[in-house]
Amino acid sequence: MLLALALAACGRDSGDPAAITRAFIRAVMAAESEQVRTLTCAEWQATTVRWADEGTPGLHVDTDHLVLTVGERRGPLVEVRVTGTLALRAPDGRREVRSLDGGGALLFTLIDEDGWKVCGVMGTLPG
Repeated sequence: MLLALALAACGRDSGDPAAITRAFIRAVMAAESEQVRTLTCAEWQATTVRWADEGTPGLHVDTDHLVLTVGERRGPLVEVRVTGTLALRAPDGRREVRSLDGGGALLFTLIDEDGWKVCGVMGTLPG
């Protein structure tokens, strides 16, 4: 029985780094601090929650037109490169499209801390 539990723990699924990255982008931009906290490694939580505090509450962030490329896993780390566009709808109905391609791609570093967590970002979210 213990062996089965140990083997199950070793084979656990850490989740999809691309899906975590999409959820993180949406949460930061929409000022969802608690969601950001759950998607961020412990070391980065204070920083990313500050970013979320600068977001727009109620903002709808459509990440369907982003291209996320997951790199090769290196130990507990993986990088996710993000290009493409975000479609935004403000609470008052205003719409806007922002490109991530103009300033270069964003590069997210994720760490496996009982599931993938964002633990570094190079580049700046358009805003």
